[in-house]
Amino acid sequence: MTRPHSWNIDITNLPQLPEIKIGRGYDLLREFEKLNQLRSTDLADAIAFYSARIIEVTVADLALRLGLLQKDRTDDLFNLLWAISESGSVQEGYLACANTLRRIGNSARHMNRSIYPEEISTIIALLQVWITGWTKLASDGSIDLSQQSQWSSLTSDIISLTDNDAEKLTALLSKNDTLDSPYYTEPTLAAFVVERLVDNNEQAASAFSESLLARFPDDARSRQVRALYLSRNGRFAESIALLQELKHKDTETLGILGGAHKNIWLQTNNLEELKKAYALYMEKPIIGARNYYLTLNSAATALWLKMYKESWLLAQKTINIMSRFNVNENSLLHSKTAYWLTASYAEASFLLGRHKTALCLYQHAKEMDKTGGRWQRSATQLTVHMRYFKENKGYNKKYEKLIER
Repeated sequence: MTRPHSWNIDITNLPQLPEIKIGRGYDLLREFEKLNQLRSTDLADAIAFYSARIIEVTVADLALRLGLLQKDRTDDLFNLLWAISESGSVQEGYLACANTLRRIGNSARHMNRSIYPEEISTIIALLQVWITGWTKLASDGSIDLSQQSQWSSLTSDIISLTDNDAEKLTALLSKNDTLDSPYYTEPTLAAFVVERLVDNNEQAASAFSESLLARFPDDARSRQVRALYLSRNGRFAESIALLQELKHKDTETLGILGGAHKNIWLQTNNLEELKKAYALYMEKPIIGARNYYLTLNSAATALWLKMYKESWLLAQKTINIMSRFNVNENSLLHSKTAYWLTASYAEASFLLGRHKTALCLYQHAKEMDKTGGRWQRSATQLTVHMRYFKENKGYNKKYEKLIER
């Protein structure tokens, strides 16, 4: 790996930051001062931990401001970021920064892997970009940190990589061959680059994700990103092979594996693949995480295994999890961006036999998806569900009509 880049959080020039509304007495500026005291050290794990703590508090604060979290409650950071994403209130690039810091913070906290000194500048750059976005939203635009001095020598690169303009992103990366790219100096930055390509469905994601794994074969996130690319392109067996080798399987790994086995079953009708998918969705990390999307997948696979009671209970659990974010039928019908929240609530309602609600929300989800790609995935799963609900008060004909249109 190369020598570490430089970084410095200029505390003296930071304006008065918005007051944190979650918890009591959390002094954000003081947290930055603590973090900056580590500047002369190579304590990468400590820097990752402190940065992740700042992410946890500011993400929860933003969720509260957006009405996605009740003041007397907390929730899993992964769930909060997903809910914020679905709200459409925050640029996806900012959320990608927060999610990357969440992962590296988990690695530092649980000692899943060592954090390298070379990764520190990436961590600080990701933190600056997220805090810039959070501050603007939390202050209703009255505080703009975008003109502040850069905390890291990589901040400008991270700003460019968070841009959702696919053409700009490709142009930025096409200047360099994959393995020789300066973005492949350490695993956090490299995985962030490839994740942005995968999220934007860029053709370059194939070569870059392959090179990512070649450069960092023992890094779990590098495997996850490559596996995610493979799964999204129908190469499910390859995706499974990559992730099965990981000793520690977190929620995201189990989710990708479960999805791959589920999709193989949809293609082949091999019952063993379906059983594997259900078992993965019922693993302790997923059950404990209270993630509505993965819980819904466990409800769906339980139905397909004709475990009707288990499916009903898991579908109800999905609704309960979503209610923690103040999500309900009425709020979703007023949303113009929350596609997956709407489609997921519709699917859970279907599994619970609440077909009036399900049909209404499926219709709204379809109207939200202008390209049809997301709706096609929902419609495919709905079609499978209907095989197990042959008598549902005549609603199947209405579902069929919705799918055909």
